[in-house]
Amino acid sequence: MSQLSRRHFLMTATATAMGAIALKGCAPAETPQGQQQGGGTTTTSAVETDTIKLGFMPIVESAP
Repeated sequence: MSQLSRRHFLMTATATAMGAIALKGCAPAETPQGQQQGGGTTTTSAVETDTIKLGFMPIVESAP
């Protein structure tokens, strides 16, 4: 395994951060119509429900 120096780590982290910022800048901008404001005109019956379903999901890939 190669020795990772502090300088190499900082250069890699900086390049990764700059790449993430550049990719974020390439994404399409959200329009104000696509953003939902609090207290909008949606009906509460479409958002809320009177029934819920509780369940259990076992973890089948756990090791003993």
